[in-house]
Amino acid sequence: TQEKLDLLKQLGADYPINYQTEDFYKVIKEKSDGIDMVLEVVGGEVFKKSLRLLNPFGRLVVAGYASIPFKKWNPYSWWLTWKLAPKVNIMNMATKSTGIMATHIGYLTSNPKVVKDVWSQLSSLVIDNQIKPVVGRTFSFEDLPNAHTWIESRNSMGKVVVSL
Repeated sequence: TQEKLDLLKQLGADYPINYQTEDFYKVIKEKSDGIDMVLEVVGGEVFKKSLRLLNPFGRLVVAGYASIPFKKWNPYSWWLTWKLAPKVNIMNMATKSTGIMATHIGYLTSNPKVVKDVWSQLSSLVIDNQIKPVVGRTFSFEDLPNAHTWIESRNSMGKVVVSL
């Protein structure tokens, strides 16, 4: 939405792009010589276009697949999730000298030491760089289902906080 673009501009974005009305690939190609770092959370075409935009030695970090229709209780969706998960060609990466990594903190929760170390580093990064997240809306713990509905509505801007 224009409201979200305005917020991004206010926060310092050079070229906020509404991916629903503009092709982010074309906009970035027109306004830059490519990109060095992508945090990719959507998958599908966004992943493919982001990969093509990477400069030599650029890095793409996958941290989600928002476009994949995974349903916990639907075995067909598990196959579809696997089929639609981003795939890469190692030879293409080698010739362009790009790197890709993926992360999902949920898979690390069984290792408390790793989670504690990651949390400590992230906390230090936020404090040391005086990063102040934008809090869009706060919900009480009792109102957790509505918080989730609000996030899924795609109307949220900034972080949604659940307080105890």
